[in-house]
Amino acid sequence: MSSPLTHADLARYTELSVFRSDLTLHSLDSLCDTTREKNYAALTLPSSLIAHGAMRLEDSGVNLIAQIGFPHGLMHGDVKRFEAELCVDDGAQEFEFMGNLMLLTNGEESKFLREIRDVVDAVDGRQVRVALKWSALTEAQRKLGAQAVLDSGAHYLSTGPGFGEKPDDATSIHKWRTELGDKFWIKAAQPMGDEGSLLCLKAGAQRIGCIATIK
Repeated sequence: MSSPLTHADLARYTELSVFRSDLTLHSLDSLCDTTREKNYAALTLPSSLIAHGAMRLEDSGVNLIAQIGFPHGLMHGDVKRFEAELCVDDGAQEFEFMGNLMLLTNGEESKFLREIRDVVDAVDGRQVRVALKWSALTEAQRKLGAQAVLDSGAHYLSTGPGFGEKPDDATSIHKWRTELGDKFWIKAAQPMGDEGSLLCLKAGAQRIGCIATIK
């Protein structure tokens, strides 16, 4: 970061994510309007809501990110690829891909890598970040996962899907920044409040992931 960040700067580095299944279209429209008015960096939505979100956020400057393979990443890899292709057609600008941790925990790193590459290929140059639930992996598996993300052609590592995670802190972000190098982007999952978010950005994260408040 070229200059010290303040609390007022946080919105432009923050992605709001929707995980609730009881969302109404009125609530979705209100959330889209809030991201536009407060200049959030992005809104992350389930694939079925991308077309509506794209229409609502058109020309807003807020990036629209499609959730691929959420919530657990255990569906067939071809399903994830098809989901990504549909979201391209519906107007998604970026993609957050939920990796299949079973492939890592069972020593099938090549299949894990292939799933990511298939989605990267499907979205035709658009940015892809890979979400991995690091708390479910051993240290060795985390390193294998991080290397696969680096080799896949994806652009980001998201340190968790955004729910059920231990909040990120500056120590964990610095660790992954050291592991991934300077060119690969990191999205920090659910830091503790504004101060935690600022510390994660200072430690090397480019984006902060927060669960959207739905009214």
